[in-house]
Amino acid sequence: MTDELARIERDVEGGQASGASLVALFNLASDAEQRRDLALLRRACALARRLAEAPGDSLAADARRLADLCDELLARLEPGQQEQAGGTVSTCPACGRELAGSPVRCRACGELLV
Repeated sequence: MTDELARIERDVEGGQASGASLVALFNLASDAEQRRDLALLRRACALARRLAEAPGDSLAADARRLADLCDELLARLEPGQQEQAGGTVSTCPACGRELAGSPVRCRACGELLV
């Protein structure tokens, strides 16, 4: 996973970022949130912000939305934030993974939860 992030970082630094880079960054951020990997999620957020602030980049608007989403994901995972936000945590009956909020399907195993 960090190899993928390193590849995206190289693309951003080299001015080669594309829509596929944003999709990969979104997937990394989502997976990091599911695994509760704060370090990786922070790196993905910082990279999205860098891409959003790049002058004249056609991906800036989408990167800003991704950076905002990353901030929301971080807020869910930061210590103490979940209790303050009143979020609920449950577990998937099929795989036992923690599920934040009220998802319809488990992201880990695909179990339908409704």
